Amino acid sequence: MAMVGHAENEGSPSPYPPNAPSLHTRAVHVGFEVLKGASGALVPPITLSTIFAQTDPEHKEEYFYGRLDNPSRDALQRSLASLEEAEYAVAFGSGMAAIASVLQMLKVGDHALVSKHLYSGTHTFFTSIATRQGVHVEFMDMRRASDVSMMLRSNTRVVWIETPSNPTMEIIDIAALAAIIQQHNHRSAMDRPAAKQVEPERNTEELEKEDEATMLVIDNTFLSGVFQRPLSLGADLVVQSCTKYINGSTDVIMGSICTNSSRLNSKLKFLQASSGAIPSPFDCYLVQRSIRTLPVRMERHSKNCEAVARFLETHSCVKKVNHPGLRSHPQHELSVRQSFGHSGMMSFYLIEDDLEKSKVFLKALSLVTFASSLGGVESLAELPLTMSHGGLPPEENAEGGITAGLVRLSVGLEDPQDLIKDLDQALKKAFQKG
Repeated sequence: MAMVGHAENEGSPSPYPPNAPSLHTRAVHVGFEVLKGASGALVPPITLSTIFAQTDPEHKEEYFYGRLDNPSRDALQRSLASLEEAEYAVAFGSGMAAIASVLQMLKVGDHALVSKHLYSGTHTFFTSIATRQGVHVEFMDMRRASDVSMMLRSNTRVVWIETPSNPTMEIIDIAALAAIIQQHNHRSAMDRPAAKQVEPERNTEELEKEDEATMLVIDNTFLSGVFQRPLSLGADLVVQSCTKYINGSTDVIMGSICTNSSRLNSKLKFLQASSGAIPSPFDCYLVQRSIRTLPVRMERHSKNCEAVARFLETHSCVKKVNHPGLRSHPQHELSVRQSFGHSGMMSFYLIEDDLEKSKVFLKALSLVTFASSLGGVESLAELPLTMSHGGLPPEENAEGGITAGLVRLSVGLEDPQDLIKDLDQALKKAFQKG
C-alpha cells in the first residue's frame, strides 16, 4: 500500500511499515458473505423489517426484533471488525452514542483517566455527564506514558486517549500505555482476595475481578483501521466516529466500537439494544458500501495531505505545521512505529494569533469548504477555537495550543495542486502579501 512519504522529495520511500497485504481484500469481501444466497446478489439486501417470524415460543430465532439485531447491521459489524483486525464490532447511531455506551459500563465511584488532548465533545461528555453519574474524571497529558502509572488508582476503570489528537495531532504511545495498564491490572488482581473455584463454570467473584480491571480505550477516528490498529498494540476497545473517514461521504452519522473481548462485546451489545442507540438499516448499507473503498480513499487522503503539509511548512504566512508524517513533528518516529501512515488530518498556525485575520483567511477559501467535521471526500477548514473546541474553557484551549491562529484542515480527494493554490491565495489575502 502506498503510504505517505516523508523525505524531502516527493515520491521518496515511506518511513512507515508496509500495511497488511490483505487489507484491501478484507475491505471488499468481509461482511458480504451473506450475498451467497439463493438470489446470487452481489450487494446485501437492506433489511428494513422491525420484526421477524418465529418458529418456537421457547427459543428465539437468530433475528427476533430490529432493535436487538438486524441482518444489515450484522453485515456492517463484520466489516468494521475486519478493518481493526478485531473479533467483534458494535455499531451505534452516532460516535457520541458509542462514547456514551463505554462510559455506561462504569459505576458510581469509578475513576476515569482521560487524555487532555482530545475532541471537545468527548471532553464535554466526561465533564458534564460522566461526573454527574458519579464517575471521578481526571485529565492529564499522556504523551509520556510513564507519567500515567503514577496516576492510576485501584478504582481506575478506564484510560481514554485519542491519537493522533484533535486538533493538534499529538501522538500517544499505545503499546507503552497498554503495558503499564496490564501491569497495573496484574498488581490489582494480586491484591484482591483469591476467588474460590466453582466447577465447571467461573464463579461470580472471578467475573467481578474482570469488571474491576482498567480498560484502555482508543479513539481511532483520525486514522481508521487502515492506518492504525490499536487492538494489536494492547488496547481493549477502539472507538470511532464512522461519520468521518469510514463513511467518507458526509451523509451518515454513525459510531462503532471494536474489541477482542467477548465479555466487553456482550456488555456493549446489551447497551446498544437496551439504550436503543442503533443505526438504521439503510445507514448500515451506506457505511458498509463505503468500507469497500476506504483503503483506496485513505491512500489518496494521505498523499494529498502530505503535499499540502509540505507546501504550508515553507509558506511565509505559516508559523508551524502539525502533521505526524513530517520529520518536523516531535513525535514523528512514534507515529512511524505504531501506525501504517497518516490520513488527511493536519493543522497549522498562522503567523499571527489574530482572530480577524484567521476569519479573513477562512472566508477567502473558495475550493476548500469552511466547515467543521472531517474525513469526507471534500476538503474542509475550520477554526477549532470558535468551532469544534469552542465549548471548552478558554484556559484549557490556551494550554492545549488551541489559539486564534490555529487552523484545522481535513484534506480531501481533490487534486492537491488545486488545494495548494486555494490555500495560497487565501493566506496572501489574509496577510496582504503578493
